[in-house]
Amino acid sequence: RINLTDIEKKAYRSTFQDGIWDLFLGSTLLTLAVVALLSNRGMAEGRQMIVLIVLQGAAVAFFIAGKKYVTVPRIGFVKFGRQRKAKVRKSHLVLLGSAVVGAVAFLVASQLIYSTQAGRPRLIDFMPLAWAVNAIAVFSLLAHYLDCPRLHGYGVLFALPVPVDRAIRAFAGVNLSPVAFAVPAIVMLAIGAVLLVSFLRRYPRAAEEADLGKK
Repeated sequence: RINLTDIEKKAYRSTFQDGIWDLFLGSTLLTLAVVALLSNRGMAEGRQMIVLIVLQGAAVAFFIAGKKYVTVPRIGFVKFGRQRKAKVRKSHLVLLGSAVVGAVAFLVASQLIYSTQAGRPRLIDFMPLAWAVNAIAVFSLLAHYLDCPRLHGYGVLFALPVPVDRAIRAFAGVNLSPVAFAVPAIVMLAIGAVLLVSFLRRYPRAAEEADLGKK
């Protein structure tokens, strides 16, 4: 007996086998590593923001182009059911909410970074914990709504850079923020590259299959 729900789930999960999500997320962290490096070298905040927007825009363009020109030609475009679409919409809301909360937190922290009171910690001191909790919570929700379990692991990788950077600064007095962001980024990029190569071998394009059949 055919279970359409299981078939739909397998078809949906196959869209995450191309490694493009992994490469996109790794590129996002790598972008933060580049910005951290530029900050350490004294670049003005306005220019840092421009670099951030350009690099992240390039990552988004890569994601869209990859899905359009790599994934769809190989496994096709599948229209999913109402429940699946609802989960995808919820994942979009999670991402939007995370972006809004992050922007507000950044603005508040930037205003209060120098505001200290006797015996009271600065709010900025709680940023590592807030960053980690937000990353794990957001990626856990995405893993649930998108049916992609490895996003749980990526939540941990996204959660690590800020706390690790602050710990190194506190105990060693060294600023290694670019490295703290770059190491987990490289892990995700490596996973994405392996998945992409495997995907290309497993799902050749129709034209490539036809050429092989003629030989």
